[in-house]
Amino acid sequence: MPAYVLVGLEWHDHEAFAAYRREIVEVVERHGGRFLASSEEADVLEGDWRPARVVVIQFPSVAAAREWYGSDDYRPLHELRARGATTDLLLVDGLG
Repeated sequence: MPAYVLVGLEWHDHEAFAAYRREIVEVVERHGGRFLASSEEADVLEGDWRPARVVVIQFPSVAAAREWYGSDDYRPLHELRARGATTDLLLVDGLG
C-alpha cells in the first residue's frame, strides 16, 4: 500500500536550499519514492496551515518512507534542511 510524506516548509537559507535540491531527488528515488507535487502556490480551502511551500512524496509503503527518513544517505540532507528551513512533515498511509 502506498504511503505519502506531506511537507510544509519555508526555507530561510537559500544556499542550503540549493544544496538540498541538488541531492534530494536522487536520495528519495533510491528508497523507492517519487515526488508528486512541489509548489509555492497552494490554496488554503480550510484551516490555518499556510506553509510557504508544499511537497508531496509517494513511497511504496510506510516502511519504505520510514527507511528513507532514517537512512544514512538522507541524514546529512535532513540536518541541512533542519538548519535552513522551518518544516512540518507528516507520514500517512495511502488507500489500498
